[in-house]
Amino acid sequence: MSKVSQHIIDGLIWQNADGNWCKKCPSCNREIVGKDGSVTTKFNVSHSIIKGKLCHSCIKVGKPTWSSLNREEFGQRISGKNHPFYGKHHTNEFKEWQRNRRMGTQLNGETKKKLSVSVKNAMHRPDVRKKHIEALHQSKWLKVRTDKGQLELLSKWNNLGFKFEPNYQVHTDKALFYVDGYDKEHNVVMEYDSKYHNKTHQKQKDLARQQIVIDILQPKKFWRYDSVNGSFMECISQKNKKTATVVAERKG
Repeated sequence: MSKVSQHIIDGLIWQNADGNWCKKCPSCNREIVGKDGSVTTKFNVSHSIIKGKLCHSCIKVGKPTWSSLNREEFGQRISGKNHPFYGKHHTNEFKEWQRNRRMGTQLNGETKKKLSVSVKNAMHRPDVRKKHIEALHQSKWLKVRTDKGQLELLSKWNNLGFKFEPNYQVHTDKALFYVDGYDKEHNVVMEYDSKYHNKTHQKQKDLARQQIVIDILQPKKFWRYDSVNGSFMECISQKNKKTATVVAERKG
């Protein structure tokens, strides 16, 4: 009796409902499905049992991962003139084909709904949202990113006796904001609004964020500087001051 026949009798290899030859991984006992139901595939699956071949997941166990050092070394090895596409250009026909290849293809409604629900549900979980905010909190990139002209403006005010810290972080378990400038000693907030902040949707976001910052920091002054018009605006009205006072009393 051949090894293949013996494996079939012992139940080590079998055909599933689709007719594909299968076996189990000797390490994790996971079912491994062959590509088809041909005699060649049957022999290959049987032979893999003799060789003790593992599934793809088990093969990777214990092997070194693709580290940042490997990536950097590989990037240097194929950069510049060493890159196989160096000096070449895609034809207009290929660019058009690439553009049209997936044009019009969209995720179906059910898939979109599942993705949307899963993300929303995850972000409403306190533990997930806290981890997300903590990750942003540790980001060095967010801390150093500034608008053009922001640092120069804060520097001028600091020369007048203020102590504005650029990109001051307002961090809670539910929110994370970066204020363009905050003088903790004088309790003054300054926001530097570039051209982007003049868009309607961004203005609405800025106002909502502004109120949250006022409620948390309770500044004496909250200035917004419009870099397009070169004008300042005081944002704390009497109403805001009363709101901040009520919030402070509740916290106390």
